[in-house]
Amino acid sequence: LNMMKNALEEVDIVTKLNPTNMKALKLQGNIYKITKNYKESLITIEKAIELSQDKGNLVFQKGECLLKLGRLDEAIDTLTNCIELNCNELSTYRLLGLAYKEKGNYEKSLHYFNFGLKEDKFNIEFLMDRSMLYTISKSYDLALKDLHTIEKKEQFPLVYFRLSIVNYLCGNYEKAIECGFKSLEGELEIEIKVICYYVLGLCQANLENYTDALISLTKSIELNSNEVVIFHERAKCKLLVGQFEQSIDDFNKVIELQPSNSHAYFGRGF
Repeated sequence: LNMMKNALEEVDIVTKLNPTNMKALKLQGNIYKITKNYKESLITIEKAIELSQDKGNLVFQKGECLLKLGRLDEAIDTLTNCIELNCNELSTYRLLGLAYKEKGNYEKSLHYFNFGLKEDKFNIEFLMDRSMLYTISKSYDLALKDLHTIEKKEQFPLVYFRLSIVNYLCGNYEKAIECGFKSLEGELEIEIKVICYYVLGLCQANLENYTDALISLTKSIELNSNEVVIFHERAKCKLLVGQFEQSIDDFNKVIELQPSNSHAYFGRGF
């Protein structure tokens, strides 16, 4: 992070001395993007577009920033313009698919993901994105098919995490547990681990293995102590194994975090 900050300071000096220096503007835009400062990246990229003869890649980067900023209609217009400029990289079609997914237009989103997979049928990014789209639209068999296609080519934690989620949604609890533990063998972001342990807990509770469910849910809470649903699920498990006082503590935590939760009041009273 310090390296990026230092690099940005140096590039800022160059762009102030020479505002039309294309190399410096492009580098500045990329650094802002890497550090997730998409607003400043967009401003810099738009300056570069005005000065550049070859706009294709810059327009793509503009569309990417707009998507990250949630300006979906502008992102779609920009990325469509990118295709019109003959910047037909698969990444453009992928971002269009993601933008339409965020808008809730799953038909259009699927069109662009399918286009990408027609060009490269084993493209992992497209397969992951399409499997997520299928999951959202409750086409679980198709989601599993895409995820298994990825698994045959490459095994990595995130694909097993996704397999765990979809198998849970299908009611395949034992398979979901197996995939969940496989995902935890690798490196996952903290936010993903929280969900992974939570789903493990849900699956174990559904199989009436409340002892293991309590272990998984507690690990999830240790990673994030402010998720109401996880405390609520653990409270129910503690109630079922006879840990009544500890269950009340968890129901109290749910009420503290979400005072309007009527189920927590009922559970605590029970």
